[in-house]
Amino acid sequence: MSCDNSAINGMNPGMAGFIVAKKRVMKLNDSMQQGIVYLLGAGPGDPGLMTVRGRELVEAAEVLVYDALSSAELLNWAPAACERIFVGKRASRHALPQEEINALLVKLGRAGKKVVRLKGGDPYVFGRGGEEADALHEAGVPFEVIPGITSAIAGPAYAGIPVTHRKYCTQFTVFTGHEDVNKKESSLDLKGIAGAPGTKIMLMGMQKLADVCEALTGYGQEPSTPAAAIQWATTGIQRTVTGTVRTLPAKVQKAGLGAPAVVVIGGVVKERDSLDWVEKLRLFGKRIVVTRTRAQAGELSVRLRRLGAEVLEMPTIRMAPLQQAGNLRKAWCTPIPMTGWCSPAPTGWNASSRRFLPCTRTSGASEAPGLRPSGPERRRSSGNTGWPWISCLKNSWRKDSSRPSRTPARKSEPLSTARSCGCAGRKRGA
Repeated sequence: MSCDNSAINGMNPGMAGFIVAKKRVMKLNDSMQQGIVYLLGAGPGDPGLMTVRGRELVEAAEVLVYDALSSAELLNWAPAACERIFVGKRASRHALPQEEINALLVKLGRAGKKVVRLKGGDPYVFGRGGEEADALHEAGVPFEVIPGITSAIAGPAYAGIPVTHRKYCTQFTVFTGHEDVNKKESSLDLKGIAGAPGTKIMLMGMQKLADVCEALTGYGQEPSTPAAAIQWATTGIQRTVTGTVRTLPAKVQKAGLGAPAVVVIGGVVKERDSLDWVEKLRLFGKRIVVTRTRAQAGELSVRLRRLGAEVLEMPTIRMAPLQQAGNLRKAWCTPIPMTGWCSPAPTGWNASSRRFLPCTRTSGASEAPGLRPSGPERRRSSGNTGWPWISCLKNSWRKDSSRPSRTPARKSEPLSTARSCGCAGRKRGA
């Protein structure tokens, strides 16, 4: 239906309002089908340092284009149907050249996809996010930029090094040790950096660390200035080496540190002795594999990371509903003598209770105190089912287990659901 404004004005108010509303809905649908690319900063490595807005976008992404510095856990936040495309770069090894990455983002945006371009740190801090934004702008593809915490600040902080401190400095300089190999001349002003006061922070420069330190001292940087290198900052495998501008390259080589790493130069490095906190955590340096289901692993993984561990989520099981559960339902609803129904884990209990317990009434269930999940988490699991009679059973179990029975022992009565289950009664013709 198409009408111009003059035709709408000649209609009765009810019909005119309907047509105006329909035109607005059609316009809204067209805008919703238009693609958009989110240039999202993933932060320095610790998944807990991702912004709230960033996690919301990953959880709603249709396509996830990620690089080598993105935490594996962040990828797990994306929907199962989300397409994942790796375009990571590490030194001279590129999964996809930058020009092709730009073209890919434009192509996906024009296809109407909701694309999340996940980049380590902040997209506009040596992340080439500006080049990707330029390509999207020139192609007319909508985009948004979501900042992330840069490793230039987070890395030193997790090593106990503040980038500014009133005792030492009131400014800091961030520069990169990696430049375009096609450049005829370096645009890195090492002379100006050496003469600048305050803290110096170098990103992506481990391959040129010795050359940079030598150049800085040649331009007047005091060779005895404290310096530190932090590899895999903010993660459970973080490693830190300290020294001076003169000694740091040799110490780094001896320790076997490589990329990705942050190098800090300045008096603030002295504070590490008193301000280091991450590497003192109880599980720091430990690698722990969590094999629980994806839904269950989250809480445990977070707690382990907060204790300093590196956590790898590798689910070994997956919970799925039975496609044909006729025999199991029949067994559930058939009155047979038994003392209890035991589920080995909270996940299994919740899955079975959602499927079979809707037909169970409070009156019948209260006569079956043996119906319960097993294991130490049974109380929490029972509360998750949403069935009010579980609370009654919980009290009954506690009461039964806390005091001896004063009545003579008698034969266990059958766990009968026939009195509370409608399907059992209908089978008998009741």
